[in-house]
Amino acid sequence: MKNKKIAIPVYSIIALLLSVVFYFLSQYNFLLYHIIVEFISISIGIFVFAIAINTINITSNVFILLIGTTFFTSAILDLLHTIAFKGMNILPVSGTNIASQLWISARFVQAAGLLAGAFIVNMIVTKRCRILISLISSVYFILSVVFIMFLKIFPTTFVDGQGLTLFKKIMEYIIIFILLLALVFYSVNREKLGKKSFYYIAISIGFFIVSEFLFTLYRDDYGVYNAAGHLVKIGSYVFFYMLLIKTSLIEPLALLAGNLRIANEKLMNMASHDSLTGLLNHSGVFKDLQKYFEISKRFKKEFSIIMFDIDDFKKINDIKGHPVGNEALKFVAKVINKSVRDLDIKGRYGGDEFIISPIEASSEESLNIAQKIQHNLQEMPLPAKSAFERFTISVGISSMKNGRTFNELVKLADKALLQSKLLGKNRITII
Repeated sequence: MKNKKIAIPVYSIIALLLSVVFYFLSQYNFLLYHIIVEFISISIGIFVFAIAINTINITSNVFILLIGTTFFTSAILDLLHTIAFKGMNILPVSGTNIASQLWISARFVQAAGLLAGAFIVNMIVTKRCRILISLISSVYFILSVVFIMFLKIFPTTFVDGQGLTLFKKIMEYIIIFILLLALVFYSVNREKLGKKSFYYIAISIGFFIVSEFLFTLYRDDYGVYNAAGHLVKIGSYVFFYMLLIKTSLIEPLALLAGNLRIANEKLMNMASHDSLTGLLNHSGVFKDLQKYFEISKRFKKEFSIIMFDIDDFKKINDIKGHPVGNEALKFVAKVINKSVRDLDIKGRYGGDEFIISPIEASSEESLNIAQKIQHNLQEMPLPAKSAFERFTISVGISSMKNGRTFNELVKLADKALLQSKLLGKNRITII
């Protein structure tokens, strides 16, 4: 957030400095200025189209496709506008009138595209949509070029020595009206767009409107209003470019990264957890126990291991079947979760054998926890329609003393468990 607050004034200062440079360039050599600013706009328009087309399979958004296509259409018309501008002498037909006719055609398709886009925000793209948008844009471009450059039946927009015609001014105001209408509908759909996307669109359309208004004021094709209008137009394009970057690249990539992170977490969870009980599996619990043992040893904290298994579990499997045995194991896991804290280490060590290490618990405290588990096994309600009856567990407990290593503690807990079995089961042995 702090970096963003710093970036905004920095970008504003850069934009202001560039505006000053471009202004002096327009006064020194307007034709060079016009070529540079138009090619900046054209380049951004082509980039917008390239982003929209190449990310359509990710975004699947008709709005993005429509905006990208209309920007591309206007970029090609702007290219013709640039090389047809007075003084370029590249095309057989050129001059301020033809250049401004191409300009009106380019701005109209942009404004119409923006207005149409307000009604299809978040609409899923289909093959029919792609064909329709491409067809309309292509036909519009061809008709514009034919009417303006070949048939020359497009109404006059500029007369040398007099300035803009009434038709040109009316068309600019119609475009402004379309843009204002689009802004209203985008405002209505701002929740679908998202706050930041609406912010980009609103500012871009605002620049667009100011640009069009400036183009109603100039009388000289090399005049200051013409120069300012072209410069403001770049601002409009920049914000649309930022919108496309956000919606077509940043958001999908962030979503992809989030999905990958979730998938990775699921894979890691699957690798370390027992799918039946939801507790840590053998490798997962062993790893956590080793880590906690080293921490306890370093900071001289209590460390103990509780190991237990179900008495006569083989009989449950043999008589009732393995599905019933699995239900019994799930019930044990439920009892463990009820009896110990979330921060305590607990897992299924293998088969019907479970292992627990209560954090910073002495052997006496571990004994209390083991007794609590035994009690809850007899008192907690059995699952509905359970096919198994109440059962008991045999428990072995070992604690860190006399310089015992981690492996020794595990072996001692297992040895204590075996002693509980030999002594008649359903009991706790501490070593």
